[in-house]
Amino acid sequence: MPVDLVIPAYNEAAVLPSLYANLAAQVDGEGRPLPRGSWRVVVVDNASTDGTREVLERLARDPRNPETAVLAEPEKGVVPARIRGSDFVLRPAERQRFPLVVHADADNAFPPAFIHDVSRRLAAGDADVVTRLGFQGVGFWRRVPRVARRHYEEIGTLHFEDETVDTLGFSEERALFTRRIFADFQHVPHQCGLGMTKEVFARAGGYRRERWPDGTELLGEARNLLYRLARCGARLAWVATPPIVLNPRRLLGEPQKLWAGRAYTEGMSDVRGADTATDDTWAALDRLAPELEFGIMRRNLVQRFILDPCIARPERLEPNRRYFGGAFEEIRRAIADLHASGRTELYIDVRPLSEALLDRHCETILAALARIAGK
Repeated sequence: MPVDLVIPAYNEAAVLPSLYANLAAQVDGEGRPLPRGSWRVVVVDNASTDGTREVLERLARDPRNPETAVLAEPEKGVVPARIRGSDFVLRPAERQRFPLVVHADADNAFPPAFIHDVSRRLAAGDADVVTRLGFQGVGFWRRVPRVARRHYEEIGTLHFEDETVDTLGFSEERALFTRRIFADFQHVPHQCGLGMTKEVFARAGGYRRERWPDGTELLGEARNLLYRLARCGARLAWVATPPIVLNPRRLLGEPQKLWAGRAYTEGMSDVRGADTATDDTWAALDRLAPELEFGIMRRNLVQRFILDPCIARPERLEPNRRYFGGAFEEIRRAIADLHASGRTELYIDVRPLSEALLDRHCETILAALARIAGK
């Protein structure tokens, strides 16, 4: 089934050639190059000032590269850019020609059979949404071993690929957060490489802006979309290996903000260039290991992958009692009362309850996770 790969791009002129080299090397299950026209890249130039549009148009003209549609979104911001791309690919003619869509980022490296695998899994009809996990490769963590150790001790193995866990000698069984939460709660991580049928994407309303009564925008466009996908009955699946390789520039450019969970909530700073860091930059990051703050990250993981999936689909609660300890009944009643009110269409409708449950029961849930891990 043909695929649209939608990517927003703000000032990505420097990384676009490597992105296209990666995409031009996409192959099918037998290792043969994917034929031009069997899939398409849709790139949204998001008010770039570095020549991104010119680079895109040059790459799009090269017959060795995948078919490309270049769009423009003048309002700076990843949400407007994703909406612009979504509106384009959901047009009737585009839905007929390319029935699947994948949302991704410009600075990631995709496995060689990524597009083929998304198409194969969704065409099989067992899932409506499939996401590929994204990780920093083992080479990243080897360069910052103290940071890796602290991340493992404070969070677990959730953000490590299998090779990293094995190479650094981490214990999956003793980790706090592992991929078992994806399996247990039947929810998927909203990282790069989020693929789905356009039918279910349209049914969920595509990407959309959600605002508080004072006009403030609720951030987290992928999380908000996945909530609506869950509510509309989409079947969700995730793939661990081979992973998408994430660009380390934000980890190198603003590590303390990122680990503390403030990099996205306090406004995105421009860290382009950090992906060409020197050995001194890596050493400086590793020296920060004792100072990194993990409390907000733990709270976010409890909210995103334990509480929110149950708010979206209350039937996920009972099979996962062990995660909630003595808070189970109170959480169950609160979620039942919310659904009885009928106000559960958007994530912004349920976010106040999600925050209240998190404030009241996060430590209880973390304690339950620790018991599960044998800590």
